Amino acid sequence: MALTPLGTDTAVAALAAAATSLSLHGDDPGADGAQEIDGGDYARRPVTWSAPENGAVAATGTIGFEVPAGAVVSHIGLWSETGGFLAKISVPEEMFGSAGEYRVTELTLTVGDCPVSGDGGGA
Repeated sequence: MALTPLGTDTAVAALAAAATSLSLHGDDPGADGAQEIDGGDYARRPVTWSAPENGAVAATGTIGFEVPAGAVVSHIGLWSETGGFLAKISVPEEMFGSAGEYRVTELTLTVGDCPVSGDGGGA
């Protein structure tokens, strides 16, 4: 099946509408969102998305997470408003020797060979 430009925009807009929050994970979260960071002031963070264009949407703004000492971040998770785990994104592994902030500075959802991509880092 080949989607038209309108079809790809419609598909990615539907995923973005469902994905209302992000999480951080210390290892591959699998299909159910396992390995989520725990402790300290860590909490899932809300996310908003740009309008779809060319089969992609981007998270708007930088999204910051408080990460406890000793945590490792290797994945970002996408969650629905009702708590359903929608997708996982592998990011370069970062270890936190002390409590700090992990910032998602770029996150794009696309329709195609690579359904999700992302980048982030600690401060």
